[in-house]
Amino acid sequence: MRRREFITLFGVAAAWPLTAHAQQRPKISRIAILVQTQVERKHLIDAFKQGLYELGYVEGQNVAFEIRSAEGETDRLPKLATELASLQVAVILADTTVAVHAAKQATNKIPIVMGSPGDPVGTGLISSLAHPGGNLTGTTTQAPELSRKRVQLLKELVPGAKRFAVLWESSNLASAENWRETENAARTLEVEAQSFVLSTPAELEEVFRAIRKAAADGLIVVPSGILFSQKRHLAEFGIKYRLPTMFEQANMSRLAAWHVMGRIFPSYIGMTHRS
Repeated sequence: MRRREFITLFGVAAAWPLTAHAQQRPKISRIAILVQTQVERKHLIDAFKQGLYELGYVEGQNVAFEIRSAEGETDRLPKLATELASLQVAVILADTTVAVHAAKQATNKIPIVMGSPGDPVGTGLISSLAHPGGNLTGTTTQAPELSRKRVQLLKELVPGAKRFAVLWESSNLASAENWRETENAARTLEVEAQSFVLSTPAELEEVFRAIRKAAADGLIVVPSGILFSQKRHLAEFGIKYRLPTMFEQANMSRLAAWHVMGRIFPSYIGMTHRS
């Protein structure tokens, strides 16, 4: 056997066991998911996983998930984000403005994908939508211009309305921005917007009592992680006391967004391996 043929044959033979080994044990991409409330986000996480599954990414085979939930306690998010960053995951998916901020403070190296923050530019998460900069990318539910439309629609639904209660989350920067937009819109439409602030889910009953005492003609719920998780209780409150209530969106629109995000997610972090 000539020397060149021997070298070629040896190279193929040497590579074969490594290739076989790689096929037997596929690379697993580890994805971190940071949410405020896992129970309320389960359908979104499931939709996200389904989007990945449709592209061949199967949990336990070539992708694994590290999920951390603050269970409605926003002040737990920084610690959870730091914990996820220490695991050296491939990417962190954070679902709200507060969660994204916590992830951003925990790492400037691991890619962070924003799930649905309200105003990532106004809250200082990114430089611009076209050029986020740093280690952030993802989607946003930014639509402050819709605040006026919500007030207008609610006023049309409640003829003669003079005062609307506006419920927003104090720890959420995007929620605060939306409150200001809503207040300005109400002033333009000659309706009083009365602020009601929620910090934790435990305060919800107290806030309900305050809203009833104010005798508002309607309730506008400013989008945020905590208030999204309490949507059922808010709806029940509105029905019980016959208080017209305006929400940002139905669950299905966000569900579809997370499913689509699962479909495009691999391109965010360069995931190419499939089983």
